[in-house]
Amino acid sequence: MAQWSIDLTAVAEPYFVPPRDDWVCDDNRSVALIRRSAADTLPFEAVTRGRGYVAAVWGDIMVVGVYFAPSLSLADLESVTLELATVVRRGCPRPVISIAQLRNECTQMRRQYARDVRRWTRSCA
Repeated sequence: MAQWSIDLTAVAEPYFVPPRDDWVCDDNRSVALIRRSAADTLPFEAVTRGRGYVAAVWGDIMVVGVYFAPSLSLADLESVTLELATVVRRGCPRPVISIAQLRNECTQMRRQYARDVRRWTRSCA
């Protein structure tokens, strides 16, 4: 992050999540948002977390990190995306960035997630 001057990133399946203010993770510790620790970076605060997602406010932007494990069923995907829709709607009207990690073998899951993101976008307009 420091080498490329990246202020915020998401990590899927982090090896370790330190108990620091510049890291926030989901309930399963399967996805984390990390803010660069520097005086000139935007304020960063966790908003909510759930199974496979974490949301934080970074400056005036809501950032949602999402990781869907390959073992997640389509029924579970639908349940999680309904939770995410509520999180995204609560973030409106501020801009929302969703950073999602979807496995390549989960084509149907990627399509469903893309449809859900379009639906959330329309609901915030």
